[in-house]
Amino acid sequence: MNSAVETSRDTSGNLDDGSKEGSQQSATEIKLESEPEPVQEPEPEQIPDPEPVPCHEQKPEVEHEGERKVTPEPVPDEIAEQAEEPAEENKATQENDTDASMVQLFSSHSGNTIKGIEMQFTELLTNQLKNINFVKCNQLEDIDSKEMLIVLCIISSRVGTDAAYAIKDINNPANTVLMLIHNKKNHALPKLTSSSVLTDQKFRKLGGVFDLAFFDGRGIYKCEMNDIALKRVCTFIKQNRIDRI
Repeated sequence: MNSAVETSRDTSGNLDDGSKEGSQQSATEIKLESEPEPVQEPEPEQIPDPEPVPCHEQKPEVEHEGERKVTPEPVPDEIAEQAEEPAEENKATQENDTDASMVQLFSSHSGNTIKGIEMQFTELLTNQLKNINFVKCNQLEDIDSKEMLIVLCIISSRVGTDAAYAIKDINNPANTVLMLIHNKKNHALPKLTSSSVLTDQKFRKLGGVFDLAFFDGRGIYKCEMNDIALKRVCTFIKQNRIDRI
């Protein structure tokens, strides 16, 4: 009866040693099957070494204080461009000199009075015009008929007589302006313009007939007559420049 009880305990109670080993082996196999396989990390991509930079593309090394700086020589193309700049400036200067208009001055008078009038008259025109070159003609033979001419005439007797004498030997009247100078104060100046009085054909062929006021000790003074005269002379010179282009 005791042996039967022992057998019953073995059957209902703890398992024998062989059963225990089988259970442990099964648990180990289940554990191995449930563990994930280790992930294999990708090998790092190998970056090729950079190619050596040519000598002419390498950046210059930073110069330390105290080292001598060497200025690189300019490229031949840059030298050629730099050499062309002064040539262009010289060309522009020559063109400006060439564009200067020549205006001839002639008068049958002599003495300090006419010299003073000529000097002041040319200064007034130069202040209003650019690139103008005045040339004094002392004799009729010095006059170039192809260039502009201003004849200065001081009225001493009658306007018609003095004006006719001043232009009697002028070969190119269309290229000539006659300036009739009145040696009078402002209140004594004529009311009518000389161009309206001188109706003869020889005066109409001129490039213009203008009145200019002058008085001893004052020279060419400020007045309406002189303002009109200077404006019209400047217009004549500018128009003559356009016709030559």
